[in-house]
Amino acid sequence: MGFGSEYDWLKEIPEIDQDAAIENCGSFESFISILTVFHKSARGNIEDISRSFANRDLPNYTIKVHGLKSAARIVGAAALSDAAKELEAAGKAEDIGFIEAHNQALLQMYEALEEKLKKLDEHEANKHVLEGAELDEAFQTLAEIAGSMDYGMMEGLLDDLNGYRINDSDSDLIERIGYSLLKLDWDEIKALLKQR
Repeated sequence: MGFGSEYDWLKEIPEIDQDAAIENCGSFESFISILTVFHKSARGNIEDISRSFANRDLPNYTIKVHGLKSAARIVGAAALSDAAKELEAAGKAEDIGFIEAHNQALLQMYEALEEKLKKLDEHEANKHVLEGAELDEAFQTLAEIAGSMDYGMMEGLLDDLNGYRINDSDSDLIERIGYSLLKLDWDEIKALLKQR
């Protein structure tokens, strides 16, 4: 998978330290793949954080901001990761006052970054379609890899799958698996695969 100047615009996003992200992800290709998962899962995560906050559901709120802290760090968004880390600590301490004072700023920072990443969607239109038996086989392989908890193989297959255009429900499932992998949550990955 060759990436050239088509991703130069990422260097113009000050919220992302591309060098740190490439070091965290292992290669530029993996960075793009993981950043795409981060982007595609952002809307749902923002809604989950907002809902948990609105319901004063501190356990779920703390889990959601913990996931954001980890994912943001991996893609080089240190300020977003640090803000999520502070809110995670507040959630664990049941410091609702701190959360009320800082939650909106976290969501605004997340949404601002998400807006800048929408350009990643343009690359989706040029991908080949993966469907039928080939897609079923890919999911079977994901399940086998999840059983052995092999991070490298899982990341590699998810990278490959991100190179294809896939139906919406399976694509959403792959995004959620990718996000779970960022958090190293193998139980969640196995549960997601059973839903298919």
